[in-house]
Amino acid sequence: MIHQTELVRYYRIEYSDRSVDQFGRQGDKDLSDRDRPIWVLQGVRGGDNAQARELASRLGWTALLKPLSFNILHNLSNIALGASVVSLHRRAAASLAAPWPDLVIATGKRTAPVARWIKNRSGGRTKIVQLGRPRSPLSAFDLVVATPQYGLPAAENVVETLLPFATAQRPEPGVIERWSAAWSHLAKPRIAMVIGAPRFPLRMGEAEIVRLAEAANGLAAALGGSLMVLGSPRTPKGMVEKIGAGLRAPAILYPWNTAENPYQAALALADRFIVTSDSASMLGETVGTGKPVDIFVLPACPFRFGWEAKTGLAAWLSRQGILQPPRDMSRLVEEIIARGHARPLGSGIATQPMSGRAGDDIVARIKAMFENS
Repeated sequence: MIHQTELVRYYRIEYSDRSVDQFGRQGDKDLSDRDRPIWVLQGVRGGDNAQARELASRLGWTALLKPLSFNILHNLSNIALGASVVSLHRRAAASLAAPWPDLVIATGKRTAPVARWIKNRSGGRTKIVQLGRPRSPLSAFDLVVATPQYGLPAAENVVETLLPFATAQRPEPGVIERWSAAWSHLAKPRIAMVIGAPRFPLRMGEAEIVRLAEAANGLAAALGGSLMVLGSPRTPKGMVEKIGAGLRAPAILYPWNTAENPYQAALALADRFIVTSDSASMLGETVGTGKPVDIFVLPACPFRFGWEAKTGLAAWLSRQGILQPPRDMSRLVEEIIARGHARPLGSGIATQPMSGRAGDDIVARIKAMFENS
């Protein structure tokens, strides 16, 4: 059975210089023989990895990060890959060995075949919680947790939640103090503008940049505040500077910089947010602060094919993992706005900040799976 301890002691191992093999041995070495940690699979996408870690942290059980690296075979469909590790580099595959965990938490398409392989190797004892679209038969997972943009069909083991497991992380000691001092000259309310990137079918060209800057000017002027413009890893080079060129309100610009990234500090210190509608993680983290959020809704290309898998043949195909509906961020954005947790930028409508944490019901359901077994 799973034992309770702190998750945080394993976090930094992922970013160390240890090899994948050493990572696995180092983690197991710290644990007693009777203590089998849950495994948190870590892929290539930072947002996916953060969601898996957040869910593990919420469970409060012993957790071991398993960083995975993939070869070219990951481009095959998950139907073709089945339950296998053939899409992993050799060292990553070698790090997955008995004793098998009680639970695997995985996120996204690439990790799904690996999670299924672990379950098979454990003789079916290991349970899988898959976040997002597994692009595999849904029946292969004990629980699939998806947000509205994926349009997955209803099933006993599928739960749709409003926001992803994306919570602002506590910055390192001294970070809050340092950024608080750096922003002390900015007029309040301090509005953090969190900028994503165009991702088909969403557009963010010159016209959208102009509209965003003008809307941000209007909000800052109405509130008498200032702006902090933050780029993300996917933000095209030069976009933050282009937005800044159109700002008349007091503003400070932060193009993406891996060496000094104020994003987590801004989540803690900003009074409110403007966020582009392309990223579920950014929406989850900003709305999850409970502070006012204005969403800059990016337009979609008119020539696109969209469908849902809620009923009929489409639902059957999706349940088998054969076809998956395209990601449609408008479903998520519309649901957040409908519940009053955010508003479209420039709308002026009142909002009701989110109370409590999204996903606590899912945490309770996962714990119940083990209590019942």
